[in-house]
Amino acid sequence: MYESRDDRTRVLESEMKEYYFDLHTHMLPGLDDGAKDFAQAEKMLETAYAEGIRRIMLTPHFGPRSSGAGRQKTEEVFDCMKEIAAAYEGLKLFLGNEILFSPSTIEELHNGNALTLAGSDYVLVEFYPDKPLSALESAVRALIRAGYRPVIAHAERYRCLQKHPADAEDLIEQGAAVQINSSSLLRGWTDPEYRCVKKLLQNDLVHFIGSDCHNDSSRSPVIREAAEKLLRFTDAETAEAICRKNGERILQNQPL
Repeated sequence: MYESRDDRTRVLESEMKEYYFDLHTHMLPGLDDGAKDFAQAEKMLETAYAEGIRRIMLTPHFGPRSSGAGRQKTEEVFDCMKEIAAAYEGLKLFLGNEILFSPSTIEELHNGNALTLAGSDYVLVEFYPDKPLSALESAVRALIRAGYRPVIAHAERYRCLQKHPADAEDLIEQGAAVQINSSSLLRGWTDPEYRCVKKLLQNDLVHFIGSDCHNDSSRSPVIREAAEKLLRFTDAETAEAICRKNGERILQNQPL
Protein backbone atom coordinates (compact mmCIF):
# COMPACT_ATOMS: atom_id res chain seq x y z
CA MET A 1 0.00 0.00 0.00
CA TYR A 2 1.35 3.41 -0.96
CA GLU A 3 2.39 5.59 1.98
CA SER A 4 2.21 9.32 1.28
CA ARG A 5 4.68 11.86 2.58
CA ASP A 6 2.00 13.22 4.94
CA ASP A 7 1.34 9.72 6.27
CA ARG A 8 5.05 9.16 6.84
CA THR A 9 5.33 12.51 8.61
CA ARG A 10 2.49 11.59 10.96
CA VAL A 11 4.15 8.25 11.70
CA LEU A 12 7.48 9.92 12.43
CA GLU A 13 5.82 12.51 14.68
CA SER A 14 4.14 9.69 16.58
CA GLU A 15 7.44 7.82 16.93
CA MET A 16 9.20 10.97 18.12
CA LYS A 17 6.61 11.40 20.87
CA GLU A 18 7.04 7.76 21.89
CA TYR A 19 9.97 8.77 24.05
CA TYR A 20 12.74 11.33 24.21
CA PHE A 21 16.46 10.95 24.88
CA ASP A 22 17.82 13.69 27.16
CA LEU A 23 21.53 13.84 26.38
CA HIS A 24 22.57 16.55 28.83
CA THR A 25 21.49 16.67 32.48
CA HIS A 26 22.75 17.55 35.94
CA MET A 27 20.61 15.28 38.11
CA LEU A 28 23.26 13.47 40.14
CA PRO A 29 23.12 15.17 43.55
CA GLY A 30 26.10 16.69 45.26
CA LEU A 31 28.50 16.45 42.34
CA ASP A 32 28.14 19.87 40.72
CA ASP A 33 25.67 22.78 40.56
CA GLY A 34 22.81 20.44 39.72
CA ALA A 35 20.48 18.55 42.06
CA LYS A 36 21.24 19.38 45.68
CA ASP A 37 20.09 16.05 47.14
CA PHE A 38 18.39 12.79 46.21
CA ALA A 39 14.95 14.20 47.03
CA GLN A 40 15.37 16.88 44.38
CA ALA A 41 16.94 14.39 41.98
CA GLU A 42 13.89 12.16 42.30
CA LYS A 43 11.57 15.09 41.57
CA MET A 44 13.63 15.74 38.44
CA LEU A 45 13.28 12.11 37.39
CA GLU A 46 9.53 12.34 37.94
CA THR A 47 9.32 15.46 35.76
CA ALA A 48 11.44 13.87 33.05
CA TYR A 49 9.27 10.76 33.01
CA ALA A 50 6.10 12.84 32.73
CA GLU A 51 7.70 14.65 29.78
CA GLY A 52 8.08 11.36 27.94
CA ILE A 53 11.82 11.08 28.52
CA ARG A 54 12.89 7.44 28.75
CA ARG A 55 16.66 7.70 28.20
CA ILE A 56 18.72 10.07 30.34
CA MET A 57 22.42 10.75 30.08
CA LEU A 58 23.63 11.97 33.47
CA THR A 59 26.47 14.40 32.79
CA PRO A 60 27.90 16.15 35.86
CA HIS A 61 30.43 18.87 35.16
CA PHE A 62 34.08 17.95 34.90
CA GLY A 63 36.76 20.60 34.76
CA PRO A 64 38.15 23.58 36.66
CA ARG A 65 34.72 24.54 38.03
CA SER A 66 33.64 21.01 38.99
CA SER A 67 33.48 19.80 42.56
CA GLY A 68 36.29 17.30 42.08
CA ALA A 69 34.14 14.50 43.47
CA GLY A 70 36.11 11.90 41.55
CA ARG A 71 35.04 8.96 39.45
CA GLN A 72 34.40 6.59 42.36
CA LYS A 73 32.04 9.04 44.06
CA THR A 74 30.32 9.78 40.75
CA GLU A 75 29.71 6.09 40.09
CA GLU A 76 28.41 5.55 43.64
CA VAL A 77 25.87 8.34 43.24
CA PHE A 78 24.95 7.00 39.78
CA ASP A 79 24.25 3.55 41.26
CA CYS A 80 21.92 5.13 43.82
CA MET A 81 20.11 7.01 41.06
CA LYS A 82 19.62 3.80 39.10
CA GLU A 83 17.92 2.29 42.13
CA ILE A 84 15.50 5.23 42.26
CA ALA A 85 14.91 5.07 38.50
CA ALA A 86 13.98 1.38 38.72
CA ALA A 87 10.53 2.48 39.93
CA TYR A 88 9.86 4.09 36.52
CA GLU A 89 8.99 1.52 33.87
CA GLY A 90 11.13 1.77 30.75
CA LEU A 91 13.40 4.50 32.12
CA LYS A 92 17.12 3.96 31.55
CA LEU A 93 19.99 6.04 32.89
CA PHE A 94 23.50 6.37 31.48
CA LEU A 95 26.60 8.07 32.80
CA GLY A 96 29.04 10.57 31.33
CA ASN A 97 30.46 14.02 31.98
CA GLU A 98 30.03 17.47 30.56
CA ILE A 99 33.69 18.37 30.21
CA LEU A 100 34.92 21.95 30.18
CA PHE A 101 37.71 21.64 27.62
CA SER A 102 41.20 22.43 28.86
CA PRO A 103 44.77 21.42 28.02
CA SER A 104 44.43 18.44 30.38
CA THR A 105 41.12 17.13 29.00
CA ILE A 106 42.54 14.40 26.79
CA GLU A 107 44.85 13.15 29.53
CA GLU A 108 41.90 13.07 31.95
CA LEU A 109 39.90 11.06 29.42
CA HIS A 110 42.74 8.63 28.82
CA ASN A 111 43.18 8.18 32.58
CA GLY A 112 39.47 7.52 33.04
CA ASN A 113 38.98 10.48 35.34
CA ALA A 114 36.75 12.27 32.84
CA LEU A 115 33.95 10.12 31.43
CA THR A 116 32.82 9.65 27.87
CA LEU A 117 29.10 9.22 27.21
CA ALA A 118 27.95 5.77 28.34
CA GLY A 119 31.42 4.35 27.80
CA SER A 120 31.37 5.21 24.09
CA ASP A 121 33.85 7.26 22.09
CA TYR A 122 31.50 10.26 22.31
CA VAL A 123 32.49 13.12 24.61
CA LEU A 124 30.20 15.97 25.69
CA VAL A 125 32.45 19.02 25.74
CA GLU A 126 31.76 22.64 26.58
CA PHE A 127 33.65 25.92 26.38
CA TYR A 128 33.44 29.38 27.90
CA PRO A 129 30.86 31.42 25.93
CA ASP A 130 33.38 33.95 24.63
CA LYS A 131 35.83 31.42 23.16
CA PRO A 132 36.56 32.10 19.48
CA LEU A 133 35.72 29.59 16.78
CA SER A 134 39.41 28.75 16.43
CA ALA A 135 39.45 27.44 20.03
CA LEU A 136 36.50 25.17 19.35
CA GLU A 137 38.10 23.93 16.13
CA SER A 138 41.40 23.24 17.88
CA ALA A 139 39.66 21.25 20.61
CA VAL A 140 37.67 19.24 18.08
CA ARG A 141 40.80 18.37 16.12
CA ALA A 142 42.65 17.34 19.30
CA LEU A 143 39.78 15.12 20.47
CA ILE A 144 39.42 13.51 17.05
CA ARG A 145 43.16 12.79 16.89
CA ALA A 146 42.93 11.18 20.32
CA GLY A 147 40.18 8.84 19.14
CA TYR A 148 37.12 10.59 20.55
CA ARG A 149 33.95 11.92 18.97
CA PRO A 150 33.24 15.38 20.40
CA VAL A 151 29.70 16.59 21.00
CA ILE A 152 29.56 20.37 21.37
CA ALA A 153 27.34 21.09 24.38
CA HIS A 154 24.69 23.84 24.05
CA ALA A 155 26.29 25.16 20.86
CA GLU A 156 23.91 28.13 20.76
CA ARG A 157 25.59 29.67 23.81
CA TYR A 158 28.89 30.43 22.10
CA ARG A 159 29.07 33.96 20.81
CA CYS A 160 31.10 32.94 17.79
CA LEU A 161 28.23 30.68 16.65
CA GLN A 162 25.58 33.22 17.60
CA LYS A 163 27.26 35.62 15.17
CA HIS A 164 27.86 33.01 12.48
CA PRO A 165 25.74 29.85 13.04
CA ALA A 166 26.88 28.42 9.71
CA ASP A 167 30.38 28.05 11.17
CA ALA A 168 29.05 25.01 13.02
CA GLU A 169 29.31 23.25 9.67
CA ASP A 170 33.12 23.53 9.85
CA LEU A 171 33.08 21.84 13.27
CA ILE A 172 30.83 19.07 11.97
CA GLU A 173 33.02 18.52 8.91
CA GLN A 174 35.98 18.06 11.26
CA GLY A 175 34.07 15.33 13.12
CA ALA A 176 32.07 17.08 15.83
CA ALA A 177 28.38 16.75 16.59
CA VAL A 178 26.14 19.52 17.91
CA GLN A 179 23.83 19.49 20.94
CA ILE A 180 21.28 22.21 21.68
CA ASN A 181 19.35 22.96 24.86
CA SER A 182 15.60 22.51 24.83
CA SER A 183 15.14 25.77 26.76
CA SER A 184 16.69 27.76 23.93
CA LEU A 185 13.77 26.84 21.67
CA LEU A 186 11.35 28.32 24.20
CA ARG A 187 12.95 31.75 24.35
CA GLY A 188 11.68 34.88 22.63
CA TRP A 189 12.38 35.31 18.93
CA THR A 190 14.85 38.16 19.60
CA ASP A 191 16.94 36.09 22.01
CA PRO A 192 20.39 35.32 20.55
CA GLU A 193 20.28 31.67 21.68
CA TYR A 194 16.89 31.15 20.07
CA ARG A 195 17.99 32.83 16.85
CA CYS A 196 21.13 30.67 16.75
CA VAL A 197 19.19 27.44 17.35
CA LYS A 198 16.76 28.37 14.61
CA LYS A 199 19.57 28.87 12.09
CA LEU A 200 21.34 25.68 13.17
CA LEU A 201 18.17 23.65 12.69
CA GLN A 202 17.30 25.25 9.38
CA ASN A 203 20.74 24.34 8.07
CA ASP A 204 20.65 20.76 9.41
CA LEU A 205 23.47 21.41 11.89
CA VAL A 206 21.97 19.81 15.03
CA HIS A 207 22.33 16.21 16.20
CA PHE A 208 21.08 16.13 19.80
CA ILE A 209 18.80 17.91 22.23
CA GLY A 210 19.21 18.05 26.00
CA SER A 211 17.39 19.75 28.84
CA ASP A 212 20.63 20.75 30.63
CA CYS A 213 18.48 20.54 33.75
CA HIS A 214 19.95 21.61 37.09
CA ASN A 215 16.93 21.52 39.41
CA ASP A 216 13.20 20.81 39.58
CA SER A 217 12.02 24.39 39.13
CA SER A 218 13.80 27.05 37.08
CA ARG A 219 15.93 24.56 35.09
CA SER A 220 13.89 21.39 35.05
CA PRO A 221 14.13 18.43 32.61
CA VAL A 222 11.56 19.51 30.04
CA ILE A 223 11.83 18.57 26.37
CA ARG A 224 8.35 17.87 24.99
CA GLU A 225 7.38 21.43 24.00
CA ALA A 226 10.79 22.11 22.48
CA ALA A 227 10.69 18.80 20.58
CA GLU A 228 7.40 19.79 19.02
CA LYS A 229 8.82 23.18 18.06
CA LEU A 230 11.65 21.47 16.19
CA LEU A 231 9.13 20.73 13.47
CA ARG A 232 8.90 24.42 12.67
CA PHE A 233 12.49 24.40 11.46
CA THR A 234 13.22 20.85 10.30
CA ASP A 235 11.43 17.76 9.01
CA ALA A 236 9.97 15.03 11.22
CA GLU A 237 12.65 12.48 10.37
CA THR A 238 15.47 14.83 11.38
CA ALA A 239 13.57 15.82 14.52
CA GLU A 240 13.26 12.19 15.53
CA ALA A 241 17.00 11.69 15.03
CA ILE A 242 17.70 14.71 17.23
CA CYS A 243 15.26 13.65 19.94
CA ARG A 244 15.97 9.92 20.06
CA LYS A 245 17.75 8.02 17.33
CA ASN A 246 21.13 9.76 17.51
CA GLY A 247 21.19 9.17 21.25
CA GLU A 248 20.63 5.48 20.63
CA ARG A 249 23.56 5.52 18.21
CA ILE A 250 25.79 6.79 21.01
CA LEU A 251 24.76 3.83 23.16
CA GLN A 252 25.82 1.53 20.32
CA ASN A 253 28.97 3.61 19.71
CA GLN A 254 27.95 4.01 16.10
CA PRO A 255 28.60 6.97 13.78
CA LEU A 256 25.73 9.40 13.28
